[in-house]
Amino acid sequence: MTLRVTLAIIFFSGAITTLLGLSYWQVERLKWKNDIIERLDIEYQKDPATHSFNFDDLQAMNSHDLPLQYGQAVGSFEHGKQIFAGPKPHEGKIGYQIITPLRLQTGGYILVNRGWVSLENKQTLTTENTQTPQTVTGVFRKPEWNSFTPNNSPE
Repeated sequence: MTLRVTLAIIFFSGAITTLLGLSYWQVERLKWKNDIIERLDIEYQKDPATHSFNFDDLQAMNSHDLPLQYGQAVGSFEHGKQIFAGPKPHEGKIGYQIITPLRLQTGGYILVNRGWVSLENKQTLTTENTQTPQTVTGVFRKPEWNSFTPNNSPE
């Protein structure tokens, strides 16, 4: 065999191996996403008022066994510390995802994704902290940490 044929075989074998690996990864990713959708469907069948979260509950959540739980938490939004993630396009407009800390009545904080707001409406949002307790209903998820996630260091 010539050098050209040998290099072509090596290149072709590497390309086939890479494509097979990517195909396997896509199938595994599909299973993972279908599992999340199935868990969400189960959680949405529950009455959120029967599961009120406090910070200790959220800390104790096992992110591997049950990463998503539907329920309620009560606390005060700290609008002065909200995060505008973006810019993010939505239906042809530019805007931001609003993430606001909620100081729980039971102690601790959670981050609440309050949704998307257009660039024009961003300026109208309040930045004042209010002490009025709010009940937030939604899916609570404890983040999954891996070796690429840096340690949580507020300093």
